[in-house]
Amino acid sequence: MIAVKSGLDLLGISFSDDTIKKLAKPLEGQQLDESDLQDILQETLEKLIPEDKQVNEETAKALIAVAPTIKEAALTNPKLDVLWLGASLETNLEQQGEVMARISSDVQDLVQKDGVEFEAERQRLLREWPQILVEVTSTNKSKVSNIESKAKAAGGAIGHRIAAENESTIESVKLDSEIQ
Repeated sequence: MIAVKSGLDLLGISFSDDTIKKLAKPLEGQQLDESDLQDILQETLEKLIPEDKQVNEETAKALIAVAPTIKEAALTNPKLDVLWLGASLETNLEQQGEVMARISSDVQDLVQKDGVEFEAERQRLLREWPQILVEVTSTNKSKVSNIESKAKAAGGAIGHRIAAENESTIESVKLDSEIQ
C-alpha cells in the first residue's frame, strides 16, 4: 500500500488507504500483465465512482491534479480541440454524479485555458477543494495512541476516519472540527 501511495504522490494524486484498498481488491492474488491491470482498474473505477462517494470525491480531485496530462494527451489527436474536450469531460463527469458532477463545469472551463491561466485555475481548484479528510490507520499489529486531530475550514465538509486493522489498536483519540 505504501508503494502505491508513493507512486500516486509522484503524480500529484492523493487517495486514502480505504480507496486504494477498494481499487486493489479485484487484483488480489492475480498475476496480470499491464493491459489486464488497466482493464481491471478501469472496470473497478467505472463501478465504484458512481456508487461510492469517497471514491468519487478522491477521483474527482485526482482528475484536477492530472488535468494537464489529460489535456496534452487528448490534444495530440489532430481531430480533437479544446471545445470538444471540455464538452466531453463535462458530460462524462455529470454522468458520474456526486462531486464529479459538481466539478464538471469547472473542468470544462479549465481545459479552455492555456499556459499560466490554466495552471493558476488548476491550483485554485485544488486549493479550494471543499473537503478536509483526516485519516489515521493502524495496521499489522501496531499501536497508535494519543491522537489529537484539529481541522478548521471556511466551508465544505470535514471528515475523520480512524481505522485499526490486523490486530492493531488505536487509543485516546481527540477530534476537533470547526466549519465557520
